[in-house]
Amino acid sequence: TLPGTSVRIEERTGDPISLASYTVDSGDHLYVRKQTTGQFTRDPRYFEYALDPRTGLALGTDVDYSTDFFATVSIVDHATEGRRVVKLSPKPIYPTTPRWSPDGKYGLVTLYKGADGDSAEYGYGVIDIAAGTGRVFEVKEQGAGEWRFFWGTGGRSVGTWAGGRMWFYDMNGKPLRTLRDAGSPVWVEGDDVSPSGTRFLAHCTAAGTSLCAHSISADGPEPVTVPVTSSRLIGWWDDEHLAVWRARGAGAEAVVIGLSGQVTRVLATARSKDEFDAMGFRFGRTAP
Repeated sequence: TLPGTSVRIEERTGDPISLASYTVDSGDHLYVRKQTTGQFTRDPRYFEYALDPRTGLALGTDVDYSTDFFATVSIVDHATEGRRVVKLSPKPIYPTTPRWSPDGKYGLVTLYKGADGDSAEYGYGVIDIAAGTGRVFEVKEQGAGEWRFFWGTGGRSVGTWAGGRMWFYDMNGKPLRTLRDAGSPVWVEGDDVSPSGTRFLAHCTAAGTSLCAHSISADGPEPVTVPVTSSRLIGWWDDEHLAVWRARGAGAEAVVIGLSGQVTRVLATARSKDEFDAMGFRFGRTAP
């Protein structure tokens, strides 16, 4: 059972993803898994903590601003907790939802502008891990970032939903292309794009009664319909399976489900819907 909650996690050796951190009380408190013990402990230094198990580094969105009032992101050595602080955006622009590129060379954050519950989408930031530097890009498309930015195939572009379409941008803030008929947005906590870089996830329709795995290329195959009702996904488990949250009794459960809709195992159970709705979960990918 996760500390401070009633949520139970069921992990196995060899799982391609594992829970690295979680938040409770609508993001007020962060718990991070210690590498040495595997136990989760409170960490007040960051709002969110995204681990790349393959490099042993994590991206932490810092609670404190720099002395000259820039929002910062820390590149953290997960084993030693040593960190390099990257100045990113001037207050009141702040980062959220840090995500690792597939090769571990870059970090991506979604940027918002504002404070005290009155904030709006601003754009995205890219962090060069080796250089320890960050760049910020304002995106003009209305609503871009509401569903967060994610890495495109191979970490060479970033994508997001805006105006009912999927938009892709390059690493310098310029629009590359859009995908129409891409379904309807769905909340993905981890990887929107499959490990092979060929598909992304969406609700098939605005009704949200099924998921569709769409080709990331405009001329790709027809989407695969996954018969599961879920408004919150962990992301891809592997290229042929998803990890999704779904309603269960008075709470929720996370399951691994094949693209045909067959559930292969349970990953987690949450007894209380209210408690679960106020939590966030960040899994790290340990295998392709």
